Order: sequence, then C-alpha cells, then structure tokens
Amino acid sequence: MKKITHFFALLVLLSFTKMNSQSSQHDPNPQSNLLTFTANSLSVKEVNAFETRAVQKVEEFYDFLSVITDKKIDLKMREQAKKQAAELFSDKTCTVYGVPVEKFLDSCLSGKLNPSTEIKEKKLSRFFSDNNAENDSYEGAVSFSTVADKTKRTSVINLQRKEKQFGKEIKVIWSVFICEIK
Repeated sequence: MKKITHFFALLVLLSFTKMNSQSSQHDPNPQSNLLTFTANSLSVKEVNAFETRAVQKVEEFYDFLSVITDKKIDLKMREQAKKQAAELFSDKTCTVYGVPVEKFLDSCLSGKLNPSTEIKEKKLSRFFSDNNAENDSYEGAVSFSTVADKTKRTSVINLQRKEKQFGKEIKVIWSVFICEIK
C-alpha cells in the first residue's frame, strides 16, 4: 500500500516538475507569462506557445486513466484521479469515445471499461481561431494512438478564457481544456 501511495505522489510531483521546467524554458520573464495568460487576445506566437500544454493535457488524462483503472490502487486515490481527470475537460458535455466524460470515467472506475492508457505517436495540429468575438477561444487537435489499440485517436482541445481565483483576486486567464477524445 505504501508503494502505491509513493508511486502516485511521485507521479504527481513529476508532472508538476515537468510543467514548471517546460514553462521556465520558454520565457525567462515570468511577468510576461502573466500578461499573456490575462491578455484579451493572443498573437499567433502566444497561441502556439499553448500547444505544448495541449499535448500535456492529453498525456495527463491518460496518466489519470491508468490510475483510475488500476484496481491495485486504493479506491480513494482512484476516485481522486477520476475527479482530476474530469477537470481536464471544458465541461460535462464533453465526450470520450462518444460517451459523456463523467459516465466514461465512472465506467473505468467500476471496471466496466478498461481502455489502453499508454500513448504513442503524438502529433499536434495547429490551433485556429473560432472567429467568435463574444467567446474568445481557439481550437486545435492532438492526434495519437495507444500502444494496445492501433486506432488513430483525436483529442479536440480548446484554449479559452476562464475565471480563476488567485487568493482573493479573480482574474480571467487563458486555459487549455480537452473538449472531446474520439
């Protein structure tokens, strides 16, 4: 049991370390990153910078999925991984393989579904503007396949402005979300 707890804690630490090291490599000035996150619109260069995060979101989803489906891991940890996996999606109407995300994750947790969780052959498609002035957002796709399943998969990714609380202050920032995995 302790090994599983240590494994999960190590997995979380590695993902945070990976995110922090990648973000610090892109821009030595963290203040300019804050300006980008809170900007009303983004340049092509800034939109392209979010593409790395899009691939990470898909990888994170499958990492969480491997924890959710592993019955050797404590149920509370698996439920926490399910919650975190659901938070990667833009809303509850999103789907995975045509199934609403919550239902898909519940089926994985209960053992009714046991999808392949190891990704290979990732390919990023460029983001493009949705040209909707009221709803500032960009959309892109990550193509991939899993090791056990030779089917080519596509994850539709949204880059959109969302409110986020920083202490007592609420800011509108750009965030990357999964919208669909098919």
